Amino acid sequence: MSIIRWISGVIGALLVIFLILYVSALGVQITVVLLSMVGLWEYFSLTQKGVPDSVKGLGLILGGGATTLLIFWSREPDHFLTIFSGILVVTFLIHMKAGGDFGLKIRNMVFFYFGIMYTSLLFSYWGWMRALDQWRFWIFLMLGATFMADVGAYLAGRKFGRTKLAPLLSPGKTVEGIFGGLVFSIVAGFIVRFLFRPDYPIDQLATVCALIALVGPLGDLSESLIKRGVNAKDSGNLIPGHGGLLDRVDALLFTGPVVYYFAKYF
Repeated sequence: MSIIRWISGVIGALLVIFLILYVSALGVQITVVLLSMVGLWEYFSLTQKGVPDSVKGLGLILGGGATTLLIFWSREPDHFLTIFSGILVVTFLIHMKAGGDFGLKIRNMVFFYFGIMYTSLLFSYWGWMRALDQWRFWIFLMLGATFMADVGAYLAGRKFGRTKLAPLLSPGKTVEGIFGGLVFSIVAGFIVRFLFRPDYPIDQLATVCALIALVGPLGDLSESLIKRGVNAKDSGNLIPGHGGLLDRVDALLFTGPVVYYFAKYF
């Protein structure tokens, strides 16, 4: 791992810790909206090549607006349907301009709408988690267990990996690595428990950490699927040595909903 990758990783971790511990709920939620827009722009840059910046700009406004409404308005199902039904109608209107290859229009329209759903919906869970009881515990659990599951999967995969998990999408991921990620995720969970909530039931902690270790790689593979589909190595170059924002948070976008619903219902 290069020194630039290490430095940017440490700086990023310190910024996240500062944001969680010292920034108000409103500040955190506004930051989440901005991050969702950065992620959406990276996604558009990958999938909307040749599409005018004005169209991508409209998509950015729609995506940022959707994230804002989801975080600050309501999480009721009818509100969710209202938001994304409205965005679907606007998506059709944006792509109805006469002329051109209609097959390409359909492709771009599908990518356009999917990108807004992908980023605005999944990033919103981070904003919702800030409103949970014991929110510091849950956010650090999501971050720590997801990160350590990735580290454990990498180390175990290098040492013991024989069975490829998804060779076409990510040749380095192995089934054996998943078990290493599971162990590291639970260890991280116990550290977070010790620091923030020592009375939290151990059986529930092990369960949520196991879910994080299993779901996180799906987020990683999902972004790999998008990048493979457009022949891209990284989602961007925002973070030196790491690539784009989506490259760093792909697993967290999937573990966020897991932790949120676990915290809410269990």
